[in-house]
Amino acid sequence: MEVMDWYFAENSINFVHDNGLVSTIADLASDAENGWLLYINDAMAEVGAVDCFPASGDKVEWRYVNYAEAFSS
Repeated sequence: MEVMDWYFAENSINFVHDNGLVSTIADLASDAENGWLLYINDAMAEVGAVDCFPASGDKVEWRYVNYAEAFSS
């Protein structure tokens, strides 16, 4: 999360989280049906962002998804 805080601040992108639970990126806020999920190398992270430590070269991506669709696969 420290790296993400730094990156978004460095690039003047609004980034709101509470203990690793991301609620807003670039003014797009999560709601009951849609929200931000962390993907590492195109796979949904198996742990929360605060506990995720990608390896060098990993692709780290935040995706705004529909929760029902994301968790149905």
